[in-house]
Order: sequence, then structure tokens, then C-alpha cells
Amino acid sequence: STPLSTKDFVNYQHGEIYGINHDPDRFGQTFLRPQTPLKNFYLTGQDIVTAGIGGALMSGVLTISAIKKRDYVSKIYKSVQKELA
Repeated sequence: STPLSTKDFVNYQHGEIYGINHDPDRFGQTFLRPQTPLKNFYLTGQDIVTAGIGGALMSGVLTISAIKKRDYVSKIYKSVQKELA
């Protein structure tokens, strides 16, 4: 598939395959966070971090961190470092 076929079949304006545009400006958007102004309403998915499976997985970690108010990112990082030592 090409950006043109993606644009044609999925109707993405610029032929992107992963949600919103991945230009440098997107990474500074404050709305791309797990927290929202709505009480107990959180976002998760690939657009919170970056595209793909890894981005979606990391988004889940950030979202549960926001919900539980705990730093699971550091906890996972420390566990990985311990295993690699």
C-alpha cells in the first residue's frame, strides 16, 4: 500500500496510516495526554505517544500511571535495568 492508496481507501487527508499527522508539531500538543478536563475520563492509544504497537503499549503505561497516580514508567525501567545487569 502507498500513501495514495491509504488516502483513497481510508480517506486520510495526507495518506497517513496512524491517526493524526506525525509532523514535529504534534509532539508538543497538550491535548495528547492521558488526562482530560473531564473527571475520570482518560485517553490512551497510539496517538498519545507515537505511532505503532510500541507507542500504543507505552500509552497504556502512561494512562494507568495517570489513573493510579503512580510512576509505572520508572518502575518498569528499573525492572528492565535490573534484569539486564
